[in-house]
Amino acid sequence: MTEKEFINKWKTGISLEGIKNFPSDFFTTQDCTEYSLDEKTLMIGEEFFGKYEILDAKGNVFLQVNDYLQAKYLVYSSRNKVKKVNMPNNNSELKNMITEYEKYLDSLLIKIQNDYKKIFHSTTNLHKVTNEIFHSLNLTRY
Repeated sequence: MTEKEFINKWKTGISLEGIKNFPSDFFTTQDCTEYSLDEKTLMIGEEFFGKYEILDAKGNVFLQVNDYLQAKYLVYSSRNKVKKVNMPNNNSELKNMITEYEKYLDSLLIKIQNDYKKIFHSTTNLHKVTNEIFHSLNLTRY
């Protein structure tokens, strides 16, 4: 098996299994604030005077938030290119949702890494391969 075949095997497998949707599959509260994401894919920019910049795919500042958890929440939520998203107002709820989602992403990474080591008996290109799989599935882990 080549690395390209390995990547395709995992992309297909994860897609067929169904990728959990953030935040809907992790939601636990109704006390939320609505944010408009305008169907954009977002990424975390720099901290600027105590606020975190949220950037669009072109690198333009889309929004600024007060907390890194809020930034991660909005970036993870933008994966599905939704128009609007509800963010919990309670910081512990927000943290719990992000933690659970990141545990899910980490579990995918561990499965991929274990399979890679078993097949290739090496870790030489492991990060490149896992990054390519996540990138092709539009998954981000901060």
